[in-house]
Amino acid sequence: MKKIFLIKCVLAFLLLIAIYPQLSYSCNCAESLEIKNQAKLADVITVGKVVKMENIYILDTLGPNFVDTIRIKIIYFKITSILKGDLEKNSIIKVYTASNSDECGYGFKKGKKYILYSSLKTSLPFGRIQLSPFYYTSRCYRNKIFSETELKSLKEALKLIKNST
Repeated sequence: MKKIFLIKCVLAFLLLIAIYPQLSYSCNCAESLEIKNQAKLADVITVGKVVKMENIYILDTLGPNFVDTIRIKIIYFKITSILKGDLEKNSIIKVYTASNSDECGYGFKKGKKYILYSSLKTSLPFGRIQLSPFYYTSRCYRNKIFSETELKSLKEALKLIKNST
């Protein structure tokens, strides 16, 4: 009797995941973190400093009887150098990422200087919410704490990409 009950519970759980795949979302990076690949894929690559961070929560209706809360971290990033993209130096941009690494969020630290890779999006990669265009990044992007070595490698990769087109 207990065995049948256990089987029914497992089947119900699998059915729930099949119906609501967002419940089983976990981070899986499909793209290579190799520098040339990431330099091609990112819409914007900048150097700057995290000046502020905030968490926001958005309700996402996944069906008539189910609502999920999506946790997002907004990073306020002061740009000191632009390597790719159409942004203004010394401006502050808002960059969205998931709130934790299980959902692919990148673990930025306030006050730290980074090389930031981001893409312009209109919807989050998790959930079904449509937003105005925004910058998005994750741990599947090649974000790094700033170093001259990384910057030099990135500039070389961008030069190779430019010369191959």
